[in-house]
Amino acid sequence: MIAFDQDDPTIYNPTKRYSPRLIHLQSIMTSQVSVNSSTTFPSAYYDPKGGTVINANFDSGNILVESVDSDCVTLRLRSEPFTEGTDKRCHSQWFYFRSSQIKGRSITYRIVNAGQASYPAGFKNYRTCASYDGEHWYRVHDTTYDDAKGILLWNHCSAEDTVWFAYFPPFTYERHQQLIAKAAMSELCSLRVLGLTLDHRPIDYLKVGRGKLNLWVNARVHPGESMAEWFMEGLIHALLDEANEASRSLLCEATIHMVPNMNPDGTVRGHLRTNASGANLNREWCSTGDYSAPSLQRSPEVYYVLNEVKKIGCDAYVDVHGDEEIEANFFADCAGCPNWSPRLKSLFDEFSDAYCQASEDFQRGKGYGSDEPGQANLAIGADQITNRFNCLAVTLEMPFKDATFNNPEPERQWTPERSKALGAKLIHAFLKVLPSLKQPAQQRM
Repeated sequence: MIAFDQDDPTIYNPTKRYSPRLIHLQSIMTSQVSVNSSTTFPSAYYDPKGGTVINANFDSGNILVESVDSDCVTLRLRSEPFTEGTDKRCHSQWFYFRSSQIKGRSITYRIVNAGQASYPAGFKNYRTCASYDGEHWYRVHDTTYDDAKGILLWNHCSAEDTVWFAYFPPFTYERHQQLIAKAAMSELCSLRVLGLTLDHRPIDYLKVGRGKLNLWVNARVHPGESMAEWFMEGLIHALLDEANEASRSLLCEATIHMVPNMNPDGTVRGHLRTNASGANLNREWCSTGDYSAPSLQRSPEVYYVLNEVKKIGCDAYVDVHGDEEIEANFFADCAGCPNWSPRLKSLFDEFSDAYCQASEDFQRGKGYGSDEPGQANLAIGADQITNRFNCLAVTLEMPFKDATFNNPEPERQWTPERSKALGAKLIHAFLKVLPSLKQPAQQRM
């Protein structure tokens, strides 16, 4: 059997005696083991007698195993690196793992540190996502969150030998590669690498269209918000569909610039909110106090993308996200920016109304509300773009749970399919607002 050092779980020590809860570990990828001094729980459990096997050692995986009994698995969320300068905390919330050798068995899964997650209120009314093949996902409706104890719990009887569980259906880095490859094969699309991440992954940038207006759509600065890249897949497929009349009309008037995944390192590492260094990339768009950003040392993803936006220009900007708590799709405005004006408010209202007309899943009644005048955090992507380019910029949020506020689907809730459909409908919303975007700024007052 293989075990890892209790003092430093990334070091294998064949001569040291280990506690029983670590002896059960037969194999483990050290890159997926938490090295936080507060825990030594492994990210895999193997029972050589044929019992339950738990593993999160794969693309986008995240879980720590505290104990495994015949009918109960006790788990913990693995924390991300400490976020210096801005959030000043270790984030956690995303989970994704597989449970094997369980066919026909009813098992209770407990995440006992869910109350210490970044957004524990997001677990209220939440239903765990599950899949037998990694492609088709469903909700485990026997999911509960004990707010007093901070425990997320679900009961599941598996119809197959292996089941995958996740906070939301993952859009893995492997799927990202497939998305980029298919897009790059289209004569309508060009692919360029803007730079490399801290883990030396490419920052992929796609350009579609030939129009004068420059419309930017970036996604997944927070890697655990996987619905954001499902959204991008739907948008990209629609843009490259030569039979899509709305797409053809838009691409004659505008050029669409897209970074489908702003945080590939965080995606692979199974992070909710940060990159490889622990930076929250939606707080890295300008310096904050003594904290300098963006930088090649902590946030090259933002550094390279912002430089590209500055070089090309921007007439409209959509930053695609997911929200853990609010059960709706909505835009967050930039009303707190110093340059917020009647023109920008009019553009925001027109764009919001156009999206509501394009998709029954979008709405305006539920959201974050607006910052007080002059109180925007310009280190946030959309606020920085609004302030720098005096243009329409929004943060688009989708739910981890359901679009309960205006278009509930209780059985399946929010899904990759609904995310992709919403992405495709962005084309129609852009088309509606194009005439206003084309007007000179002084005519939009």
